[in-house]
Amino acid sequence: MFVNLPFGARLLGRTYCSAVLIIYAVMSTSQVNHLIVIVYAYSVSDSIFSHQRDLCNSLSARFEKVTIIADTYDGSPLPKNLKVLVLSKGRKRRFWRFFRLMFFLFSILVRQRSSVLFSFMTETHSIFASLIAKSFGCRHVLWYAHASSPVRLRIAISLVDTIVSSTEGSLTLQTPKLKLIGQGIDEEMFFFRPENRIREKWVHWGRLDESKHILELCQVVTNVSTTWMGLSLTLIGSSTSHQNSSYVSKIRYDFTPSLKNGTIEFLNSVPRTELARVSARSYGFIHSFNGSLDKSLLEAVFLGIHVVTTNQEFIREFGTLQDRVSVNSLGFLEAELLEAINMTENQSLAILNARLEIAKQNHSFRAWEEEVWKILTDGGTNFGI
Repeated sequence: MFVNLPFGARLLGRTYCSAVLIIYAVMSTSQVNHLIVIVYAYSVSDSIFSHQRDLCNSLSARFEKVTIIADTYDGSPLPKNLKVLVLSKGRKRRFWRFFRLMFFLFSILVRQRSSVLFSFMTETHSIFASLIAKSFGCRHVLWYAHASSPVRLRIAISLVDTIVSSTEGSLTLQTPKLKLIGQGIDEEMFFFRPENRIREKWVHWGRLDESKHILELCQVVTNVSTTWMGLSLTLIGSSTSHQNSSYVSKIRYDFTPSLKNGTIEFLNSVPRTELARVSARSYGFIHSFNGSLDKSLLEAVFLGIHVVTTNQEFIREFGTLQDRVSVNSLGFLEAELLEAINMTENQSLAILNARLEIAKQNHSFRAWEEEVWKILTDGGTNFGI
């Protein structure tokens, strides 16, 4: 294109083109300074999704600006560089919520080109979000940690740049886009305090759904209570559907005598910030969800509470309390429970400390949050947990 021009003009033209290419390359690889996060709830009191707010607030210190797109927002105080955009609520408006999501993203990315998008356990939202993100060349990362693999997740994985999960059992689909980074438990909220706990007091918190095998937990505790007087189980949480509410109502009816004598107790959901307080005297956490690694199990470990569970992901990392009865046997939970309440104080503390060290190594909030940040800025590593 410079053939018919004088040498000086050709040199100047080539220099100008080179400069433009260099500037473009620098701009296209410049540091991402704006984070967009899609969450279900930005709420300090939400019993299920409050950790999403915790991560957003922590990441806000690493970015110049953070925009949260949430289904719900409780109005709690925000960091100065963070704002929340709320999607419309209600069943009749559910379909339109996705169009509103796409409108928000389009409006943001038109103004903020140096952005990265993070979908936090919102695989359906991420499908719609990807349509806009790809148009702007915006990097899109999805966090998903659940044993189920719905069709919408498969679609989302095909569209996002990276999918992040906690452990091998937390994402059953095989994909080269996957990075495993453990869970993130806040040690300041779930602080280790194993002393002054009562051996007879056992607890379970989380969703009171049939998949959590609440019926089996009640049966195990009531069986053992016939030989270990005073043994009790407090179930903290609520059901997530009408069907599961009926399931819990039937348990309440079937275990009426145990409810009356205090062996079984049901409490409403509490904010995660209150779990350390309401379980301060509990000695053990009993659990029987056989899917992905529940955060509730790790929270109990960080608090200094013994964990008795059939969860294979937990057992793979932390082991069992006894080896006489195999995990696949019907009597496994009962054997683990009896082992826990019969061990000496020294044995108890040794196990609690050993499990705490494993949890700190693989599931501390600080390491987890830093790895999320690295992945968002395309510098993450796979811990291979």
